[in-house]
Formats: sequence, C-alpha cells, structure tokens
Amino acid sequence: PVSVKSLQCSVQRHFNLGEPAVSTFYVCGACDSTCSLDSHRRTKVIIPSLSEQIILLLSQHASSIYEYQSRIAVSLCSDILNSKYAITKCLPKSKTRTLELHLLMCADGAKYIKTSPLSIWPVQAQALNMPPLLRQTFWNTLLVAVVESNNKPDFELIFPHLFSVLPRTIEFRGISVRVHFSFFTADLPAMSSIFGLTQF
Repeated sequence: PVSVKSLQCSVQRHFNLGEPAVSTFYVCGACDSTCSLDSHRRTKVIIPSLSEQIILLLSQHASSIYEYQSRIAVSLCSDILNSKYAITKCLPKSKTRTLELHLLMCADGAKYIKTSPLSIWPVQAQALNMPPLLRQTFWNTLLVAVVESNNKPDFELIFPHLFSVLPRTIEFRGISVRVHFSFFTADLPAMSSIFGLTQF
C-alpha cells in the first residue's frame, strides 16, 4: 500500500474491523491493575481479535503449515522451532488433532507527530509454524495489540493483563489450535523501554 487510504482498503478486505473484534483496556502507574479513572495519566491498549486473525491465517495457509511442520520434523537446526534452543526448552510439538502454534512477538514505538508526546507501540507476531518467507510477509503478520501513550509505556503493567486476555486455544476445522507466545524480539532501544534496561 502506498497511501493511508489504500492501506485501509487492503486491511478491510483481510480483517473484520467491526467493534466486536476490538477490545480496549487502560493501565497507569497509580493503579495495581487496569485503570478506569479518566483523571489518571493512562496508557491505552487496543486489542484486535487475535482469534479471528489466526483463523484467517490458517484458512489461507493450513496446507503450507502442515507441510512445513513435516519438513522440519526430520531435520535439525534448520529453523527456530527445531533449533537446539527449542529442543532444550521442550517446546510442545503438534499432534494429529492438535496444532501447537508458536508465535514470535515483537514491539517497537513511534510518535504520531515529532512535536507531540503521543506515541504508539504496535505489538506484532509471526507464526513460526510457517515457512520463513511466508511468515514474514506483511499480510501474514498478526497484530496482537496497539499501545497508545503520552509517555513511555510501562510494559511491566501492560503485559500481565494483555497475556491474560489473549486466546490460548482456538478451534479450527476440528483441530485444536494451542497458541504459545514462545519468543520475543525488539531492537535495543525498544528492549530498553519494554524491560527497563539501562543502555551504556
């Protein structure tokens, strides 16, 4: 897409953008959990339906996913899901009627306007069960959440509630799809902001 309008048209063709597919919660440093007070400096977290996105992904690429799973099952260290790290961590493997869907999550932030403190942090994911070239295409990227904040968002407050509301099991054509948020990546400035690290 080369413009906002063309991007919007493309997204509407691929996703249900109706209200039932989107939920929202707020967090702030003054509240222990989610915040409902307008007077607080709150961070807004918008959650599009991950279930709908995963079902759409599977409906378009299920055969490629099953074929790729069979291929990496007989080779070692050809991709992240059959790497030594994955084997050491004993990541769950798919069975006949169960698909263990492993997601690689990433996040980064950007300002709407350079002179404004308002920034957005999209939290996205790739399905590692797909071949690399397929998982990395724009339309196969899953949008997990969008964080909107006037200051640096506190992900230590955001992530616990976010992960508590995200789907863990989805039914798809008689198959039980178990969703795992297995890996997380970001550039160093984003890692510093998300995990409170000090850069030297």
